[in-house]
Amino acid sequence: DAVTISLVYDNQANLIDLSHKTLDVIDNLNASLKSAGIEIVVQNNNAEMMEKNIDQIINLALLGGLLAVAILWFFLRNLRLVLVIALSIPVSVYTAFNFFYAAGISINTLTLVGMALAIGMLIDNSVVVLENIYRLAGTGKSVDDAVRQGTREVWRSVFAATITTIAVFLPFIFSDNWLVKLLIKNIGVSIISTLLVSLAVALLLIPMATHYLLSRSAGGKSEIFKKLSLHNRLIQAYVLILKTSMRKPATIIIGSLAIFFAALIISLGLSMNSLQEIETPSFRLNVTMPGGSTLEKTDAVVQDIEKRLESITEKEDIICRIEEEQATVTVNLKKEWDKDSDRKLAEIKNDILEKVNDIRTAEVDMDEGSSAGGMSSGGGGSGGVNPGAGFTEMLGIGSESESVIIKGQDFDKMRNVAEDMEYYIDDLQTIRSVNVNIQDNKPEVQLFFDTELMSRNNITLANIAQELSSFQSEYSSGVTFKQGTEEYDITIKYDTGVETEPEEKRIDDLKQLQVTGTSGNVMEMEELAKIVFASGMGSIHRENQEKNITVTYRFTDEITSSKPLLEAARQEIDLLVAGIIVPSGVAVEVVHDSNPLRDFYILIGIAFILIYMILAAVFESLSTPVVLMFSIPLAALGSLIALILTNNSLLNANTLTGFLILLGVVVNNGIILIDYSNILRNRGYRKSRALMMAGLARVRPILITAITTIVALVPLAMGKSEYVSSIGATFAITVIGGLALSTLLTLVFIPTFYTGMETSLQWIREQKWSVKIIMAVAFALISLLAYEYLHKFLWQLIIIILALILVPALTWFI
Repeated sequence: DAVTISLVYDNQANLIDLSHKTLDVIDNLNASLKSAGIEIVVQNNNAEMMEKNIDQIINLALLGGLLAVAILWFFLRNLRLVLVIALSIPVSVYTAFNFFYAAGISINTLTLVGMALAIGMLIDNSVVVLENIYRLAGTGKSVDDAVRQGTREVWRSVFAATITTIAVFLPFIFSDNWLVKLLIKNIGVSIISTLLVSLAVALLLIPMATHYLLSRSAGGKSEIFKKLSLHNRLIQAYVLILKTSMRKPATIIIGSLAIFFAALIISLGLSMNSLQEIETPSFRLNVTMPGGSTLEKTDAVVQDIEKRLESITEKEDIICRIEEEQATVTVNLKKEWDKDSDRKLAEIKNDILEKVNDIRTAEVDMDEGSSAGGMSSGGGGSGGVNPGAGFTEMLGIGSESESVIIKGQDFDKMRNVAEDMEYYIDDLQTIRSVNVNIQDNKPEVQLFFDTELMSRNNITLANIAQELSSFQSEYSSGVTFKQGTEEYDITIKYDTGVETEPEEKRIDDLKQLQVTGTSGNVMEMEELAKIVFASGMGSIHRENQEKNITVTYRFTDEITSSKPLLEAARQEIDLLVAGIIVPSGVAVEVVHDSNPLRDFYILIGIAFILIYMILAAVFESLSTPVVLMFSIPLAALGSLIALILTNNSLLNANTLTGFLILLGVVVNNGIILIDYSNILRNRGYRKSRALMMAGLARVRPILITAITTIVALVPLAMGKSEYVSSIGATFAITVIGGLALSTLLTLVFIPTFYTGMETSLQWIREQKWSVKIIMAVAFALISLLAYEYLHKFLWQLIIIILALILVPALTWFI
């Protein structure tokens, strides 16, 4: 036998620190209780998983930073130079903690993931500034001129690159969805704060440190960033591809867009928002008994379950918590169970469910969600993250469920409909589990008093209430005892005078219960009242003052992994629900997708507009930002491929947040490229020549910054811890895939598109006003028809982009 004690921590407490102190106290208690044969065993410690995940994220972030520095060494081969650039990492990270304090957030899983994502980007600005200074120093300029001109040439592009990354988080401040705000606040603050500090380091500390290093070198010259040789085969290949692409911009642009939309359409056949279950070596069975079940009956069912699970060799122990009408059975696996067993967690889980499936005296189901302990804050305070089911579902964690909601006022009618739904849905082959959020009716005895008889015999309701209280072995006094900040409810318990458990009260005992009136006369309860057996509602759920019952069901893994199968299964549910007769006053609604990410789509659209406005202000042009933002579809294509190859969900808060970061990051390479080409054009270079020279001058810093960012994220993408692999890995994979492909294509696509865009705009400017009006009307008409007759945003976007390309093209042919 065992006694279970649950400890609940104060929200202001540091859970990890509190856990360590509690474990020390338990060790001391075990030492003193050893002689009595009593041992205190910790069954579940959320802080342990939390600390494990936080430690792993920190380790992965440090490993990512070291890998980024190693990549710098590979390119630069100069220890002093590498140390100067690497200086931006610790300075930015430690300074960012002050922003955490100001924002009222703590060091938790999400903030650490944000910092791990940012570490690869911290050295980007420093690399760009330092590379440009050294490149100019290598051309023969003095140290002072190289530092001043080198910083002056790139400060605008570096500033714009940082601001675009920061700006994507600003729209989420105005979100009404607190889950979205919580996610973006923790990740956004960590990324924004570190990037702002890295910008200051790049524009202030790096030029000073570079000036010092150049001054100490022989004659102020450096061969570290020597001029790229055109005899290098990689450079020759790049120049050849770039020249060929710039000669045929229309072919390259249309081909790239066709590949992007083809990949997007193909991905529609996949289950884009499937959730990922967190696998932990612990399973919890919920046992629900019929209403009115005694503690002994519940205990008997639990003992039966324990016997059925004895044959599971991987188990460490089975912990049971038993109440009168419900119980919880927790199966904990051995710490190194995977070394002694060839079965996977999913197979063990299915084995447990099969062993308890034929129990008919109770409902036994397994928790689909996992403990959220790894998600909480390590530091306490309001900034910590303690997500509920909605938050974990938004992050793509858990088991994907759908529901049928029954609404109305007549609870009995609603219950009958819900039970029919549960029966028929559970009978489908595509269903994994189904449950209803109502409890069994509680059996009760109702007393209807004869008030006239009570009045004649001077018996009041207070007399009856006093006797009914004594009828129970214990009851609440209604008095609260306060001691300091703690409050205790006082319960009165009658001493039966025997050491054995008191016998259960029966209905005959209630009937014979004697009630003493105010005048001293005594009457039995059955004389004063009509005693009726009845059942009361276990629970009632309301939404907007309307009763509702929810039937929740989950499809099998085979169904959720394929979008065609999922759509067919959903259609089967729709037909089933439509075929059930619903009484008047009851409404039924099928909810296939609760779509907790609706706010994300709107706010990402606003982030697009903000990025365009920032780029338009920086370049003082309305067309140049369009060129730069066309690198976003390339990034989306790379992220799409990476997520599909790694079997991750394509649409959840993790991937959308990763894509949100990409919005600000992928345009950075284009900013560096186009900004320098504009500088060269102002110096008298032709457009094509300026783009070629800018590509050659900026290919090295673009590759260095992209590779360091990608390599720094690889450890996080390969994290094995439960929540790291489900949260941080998805962020990292999204950014890695998008940045890798967009970097390679940006070096060719951006100059090509820039050439095509300027040529097209020049051609449109030369047209007559009548032709311009016809093109504008045609484009507006096609866009209006697409909006009116196409209900999917994706198809609307495809038609609008095709109209943007084809309307001028057809005009040219005509």
